[in-house]
Amino acid sequence: MRKLSVHSKRVFCAIVVICASCLAVFVVQACLDGYKLSSSLKEGSNYASESFSKDVCDMQDFATTDFREAVDGHIFSMCTNTQLNEAFQKLRELLEASDWSFITGSADTPSTFVKNSGTYTWLLMSLTHVGDSTTIVIEVN
Repeated sequence: MRKLSVHSKRVFCAIVVICASCLAVFVVQACLDGYKLSSSLKEGSNYASESFSKDVCDMQDFATTDFREAVDGHIFSMCTNTQLNEAFQKLRELLEASDWSFITGSADTPSTFVKNSGTYTWLLMSLTHVGDSTTIVIEVN
């Protein structure tokens, strides 16, 4: 397997941060406006979908609202009244309990996780706090 240069890693990280930030801003605005995101997203609910619980992590003990999933099953979003740092820590614990390994990131920056096997083996998580709500966007591949 070929190693990436430091420059390539930085470019990749910059692209990931820009994409995740743009998506997070769009979802936050949609949550605040009560806007139906698009026909490519399944209707929102207060519970994670069965596929998310099975393939990503069990969110049963984490209170969310307006859970949405892209029809292709690779992008998930949800809102919570939990503060940003607390939400990040709880989600990190839930992901690690589901065999995801934390790579890098924080509550304030997009975070990446990897997994050795399963439907998905790479995960990017971005959290944004606006008003009383924290919006979480998770992309898996």
